[in-house]
Amino acid sequence: MLKLGFLGPKGTFSHEALKKYAKGNSNCVECDYTTIPEIIMAVQNGEVDEAIVPMENSLEGAINATMDTMAEDVDLKIKAEVIIEVKQNLLVRYGTKIENIKTIISHPQPIGQCRKVLECRVPECRIKLVYSTARAAEEVACGEK
Repeated sequence: MLKLGFLGPKGTFSHEALKKYAKGNSNCVECDYTTIPEIIMAVQNGEVDEAIVPMENSLEGAINATMDTMAEDVDLKIKAEVIIEVKQNLLVRYGTKIENIKTIISHPQPIGQCRKVLECRVPECRIKLVYSTARAAEEVACGEK
């Protein structure tokens, strides 16, 4: 049984990369973690066999949490590269108009990737950072408004 760590919850881009990486391997156990350093340390400590972590993207460049942890905190090697297409979406509760949006909730990386669009479409919005875009979607779906 191969235990694979990823930035959770299920539905994140890291989870999508994991599914692409493990395609056809029915002996995989998916283990979600809250932060990138946690995932990498889980490999270092033997909790999981491998980790799927983001290294870089074409708009924002290197993922600092991954690079810093790999360079400074562990003695691990990169085994493979998985490339996935990332498309960001602005999700709202049904009936919400763009002019009524007061807060954008997301992981810092997509905020940077979408900076120009956000500045043009919702310039007055407060930005609230969370550990993953999937967690942000959960928060919006379960929130009051």
